[in-house]
Amino acid sequence: MSWRQIVTSINKNPKELLNKAMPEYQNHIRWREFTSEGWLRILQYNTHLLKASIAIRGKKAVLFASPTDIYKLTEIESFV
Repeated sequence: MSWRQIVTSINKNPKELLNKAMPEYQNHIRWREFTSEGWLRILQYNTHLLKASIAIRGKKAVLFASPTDIYKLTEIESFV
């Protein structure tokens, strides 16, 4: 799955996936403007700047805000 597909699946702007508190972000990225392709390239080469883990299953991706977000990747079947 490409970064473009991940960002589309999560329904977020690439910039929203970055931890803006990281010193590297503050020193090198904060005041700069990038195209959509530029932001995707930043994600590709700087995965350590992600603000949370991303889980991928098939064509679906989820940004983990909490541990229970893993359930967004699975279909829960009810047993009667």
